[in-house]
Amino acid sequence: MSALVVALVGCGSVLAEDDGGPLVDTPLGPVLGGWMKSEAGAQYASFEGIPFSAPPVGKLRFGAPQPVEPWTETLNASGRVLVKCTQYGYMSAGGNPEISGSEDCLYLNVYAPKNSKREPKAVMMWIYGGSLTAGSNQFQEYGPMRFIDQDVIIVSPNYRLGSLGFTSLGIDEAPGNQGFMDCVAALEWINLNIESFGGDPGRVTIFGESSGSWIVSYLNLSPMAKGLYQRAIMQSGGLFNPYWTPRTEADGVEMSTLMTTVFNCTTSPKVDPYAALDCLQNLPREMIQSSGDWGDDETYQIQKILRPTGIIGREFLPENPVDMMAKGDYNHIDLMVGMTKDEGLLQTYQLELNPQLYLGVQFTYKIFGPMFLFGRFGSYDITEQDLAMADEITKYYLGDKNFLGVFPFDADHFDNITAMIGDAYIYYGGHKQAEWAAAHGDNVYQYKFSFKGTYGFANVFGLDNSQYGVCHADELYYYWKPYWNKALLQMPEREDLLSRRLLTSWANFAKFGDPSIPEDNISWDQLSADNHVYMNIDDDWGMELSQDYLDRMAMWDIAYEFPTGNTLPPSPGLKVGAGKEKFWTRPRPQL
Repeated sequence: MSALVVALVGCGSVLAEDDGGPLVDTPLGPVLGGWMKSEAGAQYASFEGIPFSAPPVGKLRFGAPQPVEPWTETLNASGRVLVKCTQYGYMSAGGNPEISGSEDCLYLNVYAPKNSKREPKAVMMWIYGGSLTAGSNQFQEYGPMRFIDQDVIIVSPNYRLGSLGFTSLGIDEAPGNQGFMDCVAALEWINLNIESFGGDPGRVTIFGESSGSWIVSYLNLSPMAKGLYQRAIMQSGGLFNPYWTPRTEADGVEMSTLMTTVFNCTTSPKVDPYAALDCLQNLPREMIQSSGDWGDDETYQIQKILRPTGIIGREFLPENPVDMMAKGDYNHIDLMVGMTKDEGLLQTYQLELNPQLYLGVQFTYKIFGPMFLFGRFGSYDITEQDLAMADEITKYYLGDKNFLGVFPFDADHFDNITAMIGDAYIYYGGHKQAEWAAAHGDNVYQYKFSFKGTYGFANVFGLDNSQYGVCHADELYYYWKPYWNKALLQMPEREDLLSRRLLTSWANFAKFGDPSIPEDNISWDQLSADNHVYMNIDDDWGMELSQDYLDRMAMWDIAYEFPTGNTLPPSPGLKVGAGKEKFWTRPRPQL
C-alpha cells in the first residue's frame, strides 16, 4: 500500500491518497474515500457510508443512539452507498407501497473539497425532508456537486423514520425522539471527527428542508445539541407550526398503546412498558413501520394517526418548547428561517387532482378544518377549542359562511385555501421562532423564496408547473445536483444565476454568519423584535415587509393558542384504517 500526500485540507490534518483514493485517519479508524468532480470541474473527496452510531437493532430498537465501535482496518467509503432507514411507501404515489430500507441505517456521508488551503473549512450538515417517514442521504437524492464549489464541507446523515424513529413508551429504553437524537449523534460525530477531513468543528451549520427543517427547529430547542453547532438554517418547517406540534409523553404513550393493541401484544405501555417493549422489539420491522400508514376514514386517511412528532418530557425536549423559548432556555445560535411563497400548494395540488374533494370538505369542515389547520386525524382528537379556532381562522381567509352554513371551500377560493393551509403548515411557526429568537437578541435572518422557475413540485403530480405559484420544496432544484436522480437538468441563464446566488448566500452564512452577497451588492438585514423584515428572493433580491404578511401573522397571534398539555383522550375504541382509497399522496419528486 502506497500513501501519497496529495492535499492539505485543514490545519493539522492530512488527506492522503491510497491506491487513487483519499485516505483519512479519524479517531474512530481509517477511512478510504473516492475522488469526484464538482459541477465546475473541481475535484472533491467523497466518503459515503461512515457509521456514526451502533445499529439500532434487536434490543436497541426504539432506544437512543449508542456509540459506534472503533475499527482498525481501513473502512472503504469510496463507492456509492444506497442505505436508507426503514420506511413505508417511500413517498409512494399510492397503490400498494412496500416497506423498504434497513434498520441498520445510521451512516453518514462526507464531501470535502480538495485544495491546498490550510484553513479549516466551514461544515454544513444537511438534514433531508420527507415528513419524518421517508427519504435518505443518498447521493442521487441530494448530490453535493453544486454545493461543494462553495468551498464548504457537506455532511449528510441518515436518521430513523416513522414508527421506528418516533415511538415513545414512556421509558428511557423507548423515549421517543429517536430520529432527532440520531441527528444529535451525527453532530457529536462531526465534533469528534471532522478535523480529520479538514473541517472546523467551531463552524458547524445545520440545515434542512421540510421535515428536515422541523428537525433543525427541534435541535435548536434541545439541550442535547447545545454547543454542537453554531448556525442553523430552517427551510420551510418548524416545530411551532400549528399543523404539526409536539406531543406530551402521556399522549405518546397513548399512541404506542394503540400500536400494542392492534398488534395483539399481551400488555400495553400503560400497564407494563418493558413487556410492551419486548413485544414490539420482536415484531417484524415491516409490521412496525406499516403502522405509520394507519388513518381514519373520516379524513379519507389523509392524516396519519401515528404521524411522527416530538415528545415533550425527557432529556431531548424537557419542557414545552413555547415555555422554553419564552424563558430563553434554548440554543442561542445564528439563525436563518425561510419559506416559499406558496407553501400550501403541496397540499392543495390534491384539490386540483381530485376536485370532488371540495364538496366533501365543505360539508364536513368540522372534521377537515381542524385537520388542515392543526393536524387532527378525526373526531377522536378534535376539541371544542379546535372547532372555535378553526372557524375564526377560516373566516379570515374565506369569508363568512354561506346560506347553507358552510364556508366557501371551493375552486374559486383556491388561492385563499392555499394561503391558509400554507400559514398553518409552514409560515406561522417559522415566523414565531424567528420572532422569539430575535427578541432574545440572537442574529436572525428570514427570507421568502418567490422565484418561479422551470421545475417544481407541480411536475411531480403531472400538473403544468407554469400555471401555479412557488410550492413547498421548489427551491431544492437550485441547491442539489443530482436532485432526486436528475443530474442533467437544463436551466436557463436566470436560473443558473439564482442557483449561484443561493449557494453563495447559504455558504456565506455558514462561513461568516451573514448571508449577504457583497459581490452582487445584495445586503441582507437581520430582523428585530420590532421590524420583522425578510429577504424576498426572486430575479432581484431585496428586503421586504408586506402588510399582508403582517396582517396574517397578527391574525394567528389572536386566533391561535398553542397546546399546553395532553391533547388526546384514551385510545380504546379508536378505529384504524389502512387506506383503501387514498386521495392525498406525496410521490417522490421525479420529473
